Amino acid sequence: MPTAKSAGRSGARWRAAVAQLKREAPLICHYCGEAIDQSLHYLHPQAWQADHVPPLPVLVARGDDPDDVQWLRPAHRRCNIVAGNKKSPTPVVASKRW
Repeated sequence: MPTAKSAGRSGARWRAAVAQLKREAPLICHYCGEAIDQSLHYLHPQAWQADHVPPLPVLVARGDDPDDVQWLRPAHRRCNIVAGNKKSPTPVVASKRW
C-alpha cells in the first residue's frame, strides 16, 4: 500500500487522472472560486494544480485510491499550498452548470 508521501503524485495513473481533470473540470479554483489560467508556468502562484479532496494522507489512511479522478479538484498552486493537508472548504458553486 502506498504511503502519503509516495501516493497520488506520480506514475501513469496519476498523469491520466490529472489529464482527465484538466479536460472535464471547470477552470475554477475550488478554494477561492477564481478562474485558473492553464497557460501559466507550473511554478507560478496562480498556476493550475490538481488538489486531493480529502487531503492525500486521509485518502491513504482510508485505503482509497489517490490516483482516482473522483478525489481531485482544480486549484491555484498558491491556494493548494496554503491549504496544505487541512480539510477542504465548502465547495465553490459555479454560476453556470458544467
